[in-house]
Amino acid sequence: MSRSSYFYKILLHIAAPLIIGLEIYLNGNQNTWLYDHLSFLRLPYNIHYQNNWWNQLLMYNLPDFCWDYSFAFALFLWRGKNAADRKYFPVIVCLLLMASEAIQIFMPGSFTFDWLDMLAAALAFSLSYFLNYV
Repeated sequence: MSRSSYFYKILLHIAAPLIIGLEIYLNGNQNTWLYDHLSFLRLPYNIHYQNNWWNQLLMYNLPDFCWDYSFAFALFLWRGKNAADRKYFPVIVCLLLMASEAIQIFMPGSFTFDWLDMLAAALAFSLSYFLNYV
């Protein structure tokens, strides 16, 4: 893989989803630690969400999808396309993504676990696996 191709993969599949997820999260969730400490990163626009299921899905679950996709893609890119690693490494990545969502069940304070976040993690894993190995 050429150096420019590698750079564009990092930019498009790792950095861009992180930034997009952060912007959606910061503009939609103003009562969070991230908003309190990273609000200076917000772009100067306001998203006015209507209170319906579609907008709730975009506001709360799309950032998780973006972050999970970025993380999974980074791990797959880091590991490469070695055929020997394809047997167990994708399973480990999937379990890691699911565990990062499931651990929220045990976090004290606000209850942030959501089954749609688990679905978003599974979809993010599937997309990043498909783009890296198929």
